[in-house]
Amino acid sequence: MPLGVGEVIGRHGMFLMPEEVQLLAVLPGSTLHRLLIDPATGRCTERTIPAYRFDKAMREQIIASDLFCRAPGCLRPARLSQLDHVQEHGTPGGHTCEANGQPACEPHHDQKTKKAWDAVLHANRDVTWTTLLGRIYRTKAHDYRQYTKLLTAATNDITDAITNGADRARVIDDAIYQALSYRDPGSPLAVDDEEDLFHGWDTITLTHRTDTGRRTYAPDPETRQTEANRHRQADTDDTHSTDTEGGEHAGRADAGTGANPDPHDDGSPWTNRNDEPPPF
Repeated sequence: MPLGVGEVIGRHGMFLMPEEVQLLAVLPGSTLHRLLIDPATGRCTERTIPAYRFDKAMREQIIASDLFCRAPGCLRPARLSQLDHVQEHGTPGGHTCEANGQPACEPHHDQKTKKAWDAVLHANRDVTWTTLLGRIYRTKAHDYRQYTKLLTAATNDITDAITNGADRARVIDDAIYQALSYRDPGSPLAVDDEEDLFHGWDTITLTHRTDTGRRTYAPDPETRQTEANRHRQADTDDTHSTDTEGGEHAGRADAGTGANPDPHDDGSPWTNRNDEPPPF
């Protein structure tokens, strides 16, 4: 065992001699974690555990980082997906750590395990997928900045218009109308358990006047198209999936595919509670 010391961190911290560290390591009931340290700064950059299953903290971090299954075009939520060791567990580099974990819905995880797909997880959490036929797909890490892109663009447009002398109230009204025009009539502005927050959205009706002066109960087509262009611009650097190198777009998978949530799930990535790899 190399020379050195160990440190017990806590309210009553202390240093341990190498022999004491060795004794602690072999003591029944001890749990050890591999800590990868940046040699330049001494900062802990990664934590690895010897078990096959990702622990709760790793699972929560990976789900928060990726949000969806990482397969090209798949929108299966990460919380309903399995956690995949990108580099197979038990092989060189196949550690159980955040840097080697990604959400993968059951069908896509199964395809990767059976070697129909191969994946490489990069340091920035982008994933490169390669098919048996050599076609390459890349899925980007989730970019949380996307939620402010449209708001920032709209705010900048309003500010520019007011600076150029436009009426402030009219500009704001037009911006709100434009934003509302991009939703179909009666479509709820709600997601899952947040319905009460936007209750009454479906009672709003947008109208416009045609060239003949007739009032039509629908958003102005030009305004709607302008808002559609704004959304398209914000999605230019789509954060979930990109084209293949061959020019073929990655198909969007059905968001309803994948493993069904287990009502008795204890938060582990597998329905099998034993700390063993899945059977496939």
